[in-house]
Amino acid sequence: MIAFSSIAIFLLFLLLLLLLFLPLLPPPSLHPVDCGGGSCQRCQDGKVGDSSNDCLSGFLDTATSLCSSCSDGIISGDKTDIDCGSTLRDVKTGLSSSTSMGCSRCKDTRTCETNWDCTSNVCQGNKCVSCFNDMKDGDETALDCGGSCSKKCAINVTCTSGADCSTGFCESTDKKCRAATDADYCASGGSGFGTKSIETGETDVCVSLFLILLLLSFLFSFLCKH
Repeated sequence: MIAFSSIAIFLLFLLLLLLLFLPLLPPPSLHPVDCGGGSCQRCQDGKVGDSSNDCLSGFLDTATSLCSSCSDGIISGDKTDIDCGSTLRDVKTGLSSSTSMGCSRCKDTRTCETNWDCTSNVCQGNKCVSCFNDMKDGDETALDCGGSCSKKCAINVTCTSGADCSTGFCESTDKKCRAATDADYCASGGSGFGTKSIETGETDVCVSLFLILLLLSFLFSFLCKH
């Protein structure tokens, strides 16, 4: 009975020592076989590592403990989309931080955080967009025209205002760019006052209309006095 008690006390003592010194022991390595750890070759993308020094790419995704690179075919590290963009970029200068993977910019339709993430330099709604990608994106009113694009939309193409149209006029009813008329140019402040008619080809149509109205006004005034 005494011997059994001594063994129990000894085992309890060993357990206490283990509990005391266990936190001081280094954590077990997560390295896969034959890579990382300093003595072996560095690990390929997708392999587990303890630090960036274990990775062939020089970057360890701390969220997954996997070696990552700008060509691993997944969204990893600080990338905003597959193999492009960076969430660790100076918003003012566009320069990547020292801890960034430094991946290239993203093409149109890819996810982004700032304009610096896009080859087009335009990130809208967290998507890279441009005025030359044969699709309606960003604030374009139609395919690659209108909105902030320098290209204006042609007649019968969707618009929100005259600023979207090559003619300068957007029909308010159906929101389509329309051709300009003499009435547009002869209106007060119209840019075509005194110019050639765009409808009939007559010269100084606006001036002619103005003179006719002026003559009628004088005639009416004359008749009223007599």
